[in-house]
Amino acid sequence: DVVRIPEPSLALVDICEEVRMLAPFARYLAGSGISLKLDIPDAPVMVMADAAQLQQVMVNIVKNAAQSVGDAGGEVSVSVSSTGESARLTVTDDGPGISEEVSRELFTPFFTTRPSGCGVGLTLAAEVLRRHGARFSLATDPATHLTSFEIIFPSVPSSPSPFLSDQRDTVRL
Repeated sequence: DVVRIPEPSLALVDICEEVRMLAPFARYLAGSGISLKLDIPDAPVMVMADAAQLQQVMVNIVKNAAQSVGDAGGEVSVSVSSTGESARLTVTDDGPGISEEVSRELFTPFFTTRPSGCGVGLTLAAEVLRRHGARFSLATDPATHLTSFEIIFPSVPSSPSPFLSDQRDTVRL
């Protein structure tokens, strides 16, 4: 009820291409003291998604990662991989990490740790990802102290169904 978004208009989307297109904006969001690293395969990684909604999620996640790193500088990394059974998009930062207390509240509407934050970015991202049938997590690895927002998209059928045939024109290669 907090975030009202339209139902996703699903089409085949290459998440590698979406990341490449957003890279200049992501570099701008990151600022001058933060290095943005992309680890994206040359081959397309296709998912069924609403491209505009996926872009909004990526912007929110990269912005949060950059804010976590802060002015002290550091690195934000965006990676894409595919196992054939699923596609994975991961945004990792080397900021201070997320405490156990904060991790329990992350996707709560209006919860924020930032003085100027409004607490709807992660709520929006979570709702979009749920509507896409994606699994996701946001956590700090205690061993590496890196924080990762990981999204796992369901696999795309290997043989096109009649339902998908109309949407194949939306593929950007």
